[in-house]
Parts: sequence; structure tokens; C-alpha cells
Amino acid sequence: MLTQRIFSVTQPTQIHFGVHSIRRLGEVVRQHGGSKVFLVLDPGLRQAGLAETILAPLAEMAIPCTIYDGIDPEPGLKLADRGAQLAREQGCDCVVGVGGGSAMDVAKAVSILLTNGGKAVDYLGLGKISKPGVPKIMVPTSAGTGAEVTFTAVFINEATGSKGGMNGDPLYPEAAILDPALTVSLPPHITAATGIDALTHALEAYTSIQAHPISEMYSLQAIELIGANLRTAYANGQDLEARSAMLLGSLLGGKALATAGVGLVHAMAYPLGGMFNIPHGLANAVLLP
Repeated sequence: MLTQRIFSVTQPTQIHFGVHSIRRLGEVVRQHGGSKVFLVLDPGLRQAGLAETILAPLAEMAIPCTIYDGIDPEPGLKLADRGAQLAREQGCDCVVGVGGGSAMDVAKAVSILLTNGGKAVDYLGLGKISKPGVPKIMVPTSAGTGAEVTFTAVFINEATGSKGGMNGDPLYPEAAILDPALTVSLPPHITAATGIDALTHALEAYTSIQAHPISEMYSLQAIELIGANLRTAYANGQDLEARSAMLLGSLLGGKALATAGVGLVHAMAYPLGGMFNIPHGLANAVLLP
């Protein structure tokens, strides 16, 4: 009963959604006070020929950027530390993360390290981030993690081999640009794994003991969108309607997990990623009942 419950929802991220919405990137950077961008770029985007699509809106607004693209599929804490050092040396005041969850998590961590100092390992856990980061804008190119709207950044701790996350409201991105056209070149096997990751977020949030009417709304819509479109996106990556539905479903799954949490599948998937370097989406796909 609603009269017997108290729940909280935080929705700080400005969302831009639609085909070719990436053209707004320079405008969004300026809107959030950025003058020099630290661009965390998934290395696969260069191979897919998408780097220029990302850089062009920044060039049109005469916004200089430093590119950081040595991102691993399962990033370690040192990647974030090296990124923050480079961003600091280059005088960057805005971080843009473009790619899957790995690139976005590194971008979120770099933003926090630029203002809070220290090393990434210092912020593993909950509530350890005391200051907001520099403005951070996320551009997902896969429909999976929902990291563009969450308060978490997940890393492998190289010293222990374990996988864990930084967690806290300062990690919420200031803005997210979701352009389905950036996802059409995603290979089928990655489309499948990331899609199941998004579905797992929605399912686990829906069955969470912390679920509430707003998280359930996110979950149910995500499940409907992903369930109706994942097979099509896998079979025909050029289907923009299916790609759009998957990207929106992933975002809603991210909002669901951010408000209600996840469960046993993710709890088991993290050790697999940390110990055996298994991609997160694939681990979820194997473990999901």
C-alpha cells in the first residue's frame, strides 16, 4: 500500500533522444559550461567510422578536445587514473563518454577525479564522493548498461582481481545524448549480450524488494521495448526502429536499476567479470534464469 511506503527518485540527467541527435553535442557541451572536452572514446568507434560523426559537432562549435581511446571492455581502475591525469594536464573542463558502459564508466570516474583528487580506488563503495565532478555528457553506442542515467561506475580492481563500483549522486551525468544511428554498426553478438544486460536490469529491478511504482513503470516499459525488438536488432542491425526501441529500453532499464537496484544475476556476474574478464552483458546472459 502506498500509505505504508516512502521512496525516493532522483532524475538529474538531461536527455536528448533521436536519430542524428548527436549533432547537438557541441551545443550541449556549451550549455553545461564546457570549453575544452576530454573525450573518452570506445576504440571500436574509429574502426566503425563513427569518430568523425562524434568530433564534427565539437569542431562546428570550435570546442577543442583531447581523445582518450585506450578503453578495455572490462576497464580497470588504472584506466580512470591515467585518464584523469591526462585530462588535468590538458586543462579539460568537461568530459564526454562515447561508447558502451566501459567508456561511459571511465568518463564518469575521470569527471569525479578531476574535482575530488586522489585515485579511483579511493571512491569504490557508496557515499565516498564529496564534490560534484566537472560536467559529464554520455553518448551510448550500445543498448545495454544504461550508464548514461545511473550513479554507478564499475571497474576491476587490478590489485585484488575483484569487480566493484563507485556509487553516489555526483556520478549522475549532467546530460545524455541517445542517437540510435550510432548503434546500427554494433555487431550481432554484442547487440545480443548488451540487450540481455538491459533486459536483466529491468527484470531484476522489477522483482527487487526496493521496487516501487515509479521503478516498476520504468521496468515494464523497458521489458516491453526490449522483448519486442531485440531479435530484430540482432537479425537486422540497420533497422533504425528496432535500434531506437532498444536504446530507449536500455535507458529505461538504467533508470529502473538506479531507483530500485538489481539482484542475484548481477551479484554473480561481477565476479565472473573480475576473475575471468568475461564481458558483463555475456555474463548476465549466461546467468539469467
